Amino acid sequence: MTTKMLQLTPLTAPAFQPFGDVISVETSQSVELINRGHTQRFNQPTELALTQPGFVPALSIFRSEGWQLPVPITALERHPHSSQSFIPLGNTPFIIVVAPPGELVESEIRAFMSSPGQGINYRPGTWHHFHMAHQQQADFLVIDVVGEPANCDEAQLLDPITLCH
Repeated sequence: MTTKMLQLTPLTAPAFQPFGDVISVETSQSVELINRGHTQRFNQPTELALTQPGFVPALSIFRSEGWQLPVPITALERHPHSSQSFIPLGNTPFIIVVAPPGELVESEIRAFMSSPGQGINYRPGTWHHFHMAHQQQADFLVIDVVGEPANCDEAQLLDPITLCH
């Protein structure tokens, strides 16, 4: 078994498009003033998806430990029946490892590093590594689903990957 090196690239909406959406004020569909002009509302920076009956939307906070590079990647998971959003509650960047929906094709795995003010929304079925805050513990608001049937598949990589700068 060989280990491949995968370099992190900056998270941008066009680069992340095959896997989901970048959530930021820049990716919002429209902006309106509310609360008598004291608040800007950035509408629909992403589209949430729920494709299976038996689930209800869930709002959670994940506290992710900080990961130091290089990082070994040996498995990915996917949620076939719903999207899953991660929105940072601080300015800690996070590491994103993804592959397109469908059968897992290891040569199509990509890795991104977020910038402050960016969140992400995985489309249903998008393969991804579990959440990784970069260098320090961080909290994230997570929007996904709870319910039955199971909504998480996991696959071990045939060739492990090491993430690097």
